Amino acid sequence: MKGLSNIFLLTLISLVVSACGQFQAGPVSTPTSLPPSPSPSNTPIPPTIALPTETLMTPSPTSFTTIDWLTTASTRTELSFAFPGHWEGSAPLTFGEGEFVKGPDQPIGFTFQIKLSGSPDVLFNNWGAKDVGIVGIFAFTPETVTDGPNVAIARIDTTTRIAQGNGVTAQVAYIQRYNDVMEVMWFAPTEQVETLQPVLQGVLESIEIWHKYADRANGLQTMYVHDWLAPQAPWQNQGLWFRSADVRTGMVIFIINEIADPIQLLESWSV
Repeated sequence: MKGLSNIFLLTLISLVVSACGQFQAGPVSTPTSLPPSPSPSNTPIPPTIALPTETLMTPSPTSFTTIDWLTTASTRTELSFAFPGHWEGSAPLTFGEGEFVKGPDQPIGFTFQIKLSGSPDVLFNNWGAKDVGIVGIFAFTPETVTDGPNVAIARIDTTTRIAQGNGVTAQVAYIQRYNDVMEVMWFAPTEQVETLQPVLQGVLESIEIWHKYADRANGLQTMYVHDWLAPQAPWQNQGLWFRSADVRTGMVIFIINEIADPIQLLESWSV
């Protein structure tokens, strides 16, 4: 009887295991539609890779500089000014008294004609009525003559006149100096006038007018700026005292009439 019970128990266990195996191995249902796409908020965004592009470099404008300019000063003309180092001159005018500087290849430059007589206003009004002669350099017949803007030369505000012709533009100013009238003329090819304005203006701003001065009593000869006060004797010893009109700038020359060591004097100097 016990043997039949064991057979029955084994048979029951076999049926249960068989049933479980048939449930797990049943056919898998096939979906009738694709699963919904993930929402954009959950979709990872691949990193953007920048592709190399050709960059067009804009050339920076060349800044104006006077670092390579030359300067000239003359007791003969009582004049000083600066000009581009590649220009020709300074040299005496071919005709008349004065100086000129000019570009090497084109009619570009300045003329300074001195020791003119008459009124600056009369000379100014007559300029351009006939051929404009850039003394010893160039001459042309004006096609147009117009009044130009005022300019300051050596702190003297003066009117200008502009003439154009033969592809050249010239501008002139007349200045009454201590003993004479000076004509300042600057010129350039008409098509380049605007481009050359910084250069032309740089020369104008550098012009200085001087007075010659000789002190025979002390054996000194020099020049001083035209709008400074006349030299005076210093407050001590012999010498000269130069001062600007506002007396804020100047120079004192002391003459010590004794034998001394200049180096020792310099070391003991105090204001």
